[in-house]
Amino acid sequence: MFQTFNHNHQYTSGDIAVSTHWLRLLLQGFEAGGLDAKHILECAGLNQNSLNHPSGRSDLEQTLKVWRAAESLSDRPVGLMLGEYLTPLHFPILAVNLMSCPNVLSALQLGSRYSNIISQGGHITMVAAADGVAIRYMPAKDGFSRHQIDTVLLLLKRFSEWLTCRVITPKRVHLVCDQPVASEYEEYARHYGVVPTFGMPFNELVIGASWLSYALPGGEPLLMDFHKALIDEKMEHILAPSAIVRVQNELRQAVHLKVDRSG
Repeated sequence: MFQTFNHNHQYTSGDIAVSTHWLRLLLQGFEAGGLDAKHILECAGLNQNSLNHPSGRSDLEQTLKVWRAAESLSDRPVGLMLGEYLTPLHFPILAVNLMSCPNVLSALQLGSRYSNIISQGGHITMVAAADGVAIRYMPAKDGFSRHQIDTVLLLLKRFSEWLTCRVITPKRVHLVCDQPVASEYEEYARHYGVVPTFGMPFNELVIGASWLSYALPGGEPLLMDFHKALIDEKMEHILAPSAIVRVQNELRQAVHLKVDRSG
């Protein structure tokens, strides 16, 4: 029943695509929290052109630079701040698609499948726990900060609550990062509904298993099929450039190896 839903290959960091829409949302959220978006870009060594690539895609390295710049400019936990700012309506294509799913499990499966529209930076797995199910986020590469993880987990929580029209309080929250300063515990509890346990092997939300079968108010099979057809078409356009880039890289490597061997 529980499995990995994102089927990405293991890419190098340069192959991991991120939508420029996500980059713009990061900057909007940081600015809403009191930071200056232009200054963040300057500190990250980027400019407005980075947010407006014709393909609509950037790469993970640029995203990481934006995160690190924001983290260095704020004395607040920016991941929690961003998790509070972002809502499903910031991701309209994904939100409309998920709301027609029959239940939470179906929405999680579909959401993970289509998360590449936003970013290829990680994937979601669900693992049976003693008192429920752990919704686990696995970054595509090492080096993600706790702030990035907080934003993703809070988005998962926010989407689940928006889809069910219910408050979902996790039984537990596990985070890999070390314990933050004591003054941040209250803010963590306010956002997650519980104080996380830090220094754990995985980043995950543990919820009651009954939530997986919870029927979504907007569940409609015919609409779900219609939305899936539209989003599948968009996925083809989004993922095609990444495939081309990978083939080009492999060809360049093959030529390089041939030259080395002939020399």
